[in-house]
Amino acid sequence: MRNSKEFKVLLAEDDPSVSKLLQDFLDLMKVNYVSGKDKQQISKLITENYIDLAILDYDLPDINGVEIAKRLKKECPGCFIIMMTGWYFQLSEKEKENIDKLFPKPFQLQELRRVINENRTKKS
Repeated sequence: MRNSKEFKVLLAEDDPSVSKLLQDFLDLMKVNYVSGKDKQQISKLITENYIDLAILDYDLPDINGVEIAKRLKKECPGCFIIMMTGWYFQLSEKEKENIDKLFPKPFQLQELRRVINENRTKKS
């Protein structure tokens, strides 16, 4: 059941080490999150949860972060989209349309904390 009252983050990352780092980081921040690494998992998570903020890797095995961002903006209006990518300078303006914040890899966790806290404050 989709609960839109509780602040929830979607983490979409297929690299196990990056995913673990970000999950540990979200745990330390006491952020409620769901995590997926492929199209099937992520689609199910979006269907079952109202997502307030998404941390998306651009390059996933069977879907890219741009496609996920487009779906989230339709199904979870107001969702703040963070895109993490090593391809930062190669994204077209069209690909950036549904992205609220681009984080080039590697990125600073302090900046991620700031963006999450800003959005969590807006929700409460």
